[in-house]
Amino acid sequence: MQFSLASFLMLMGAATSAMALSLPKNKPPTTIVVTLSDNGFQPNEFDARVGDSVEFRTSGGSGSVVESAFDVPCQLRHAGFSSGMFETNGAETSRVFVVPITNNKPLAFYNGATDRCNVGGHVGVINGMNNGEQSLSDFKSKALGFKGAVENPTITRGGDLKAPAPNPAKD
Repeated sequence: MQFSLASFLMLMGAATSAMALSLPKNKPPTTIVVTLSDNGFQPNEFDARVGDSVEFRTSGGSGSVVESAFDVPCQLRHAGFSSGMFETNGAETSRVFVVPITNNKPLAFYNGATDRCNVGGHVGVINGMNNGEQSLSDFKSKALGFKGAVENPTITRGGDLKAPAPNPAKD
């Protein structure tokens, strides 16, 4: 009996080692590039993991990126991020707003420029649900129905303004 138990334990140890070798390694953090244009955010819905960062760029015009609560669109979420206004003259901006992803919770954001959130529906969702209250479609519907004054903070918080690196989507 001892021999069979010892053999069994050795086989289990070998199997565990083989399984550990075949498991995929954690992917390194990535940067997700989101472009803000006169047509809204592109992409406007995506998943991001803890350690990733989201780099918001503009491709002309003016706009801002502001974090919102799902149930109160077009308003700055308490302790949420805000880029301040981006102003460009038809070219890609000379600065980008980089937001670190610190958890896997769904996150909503909008363009705070005049008539972009509540009239144009310029909103986006990170790690949203496929349907329901934390989905892009529900958040956009609420934003388009929002009747209050859109909040467009002038301060930068919750992220960093940086000079842009080459856009991997264009290379």
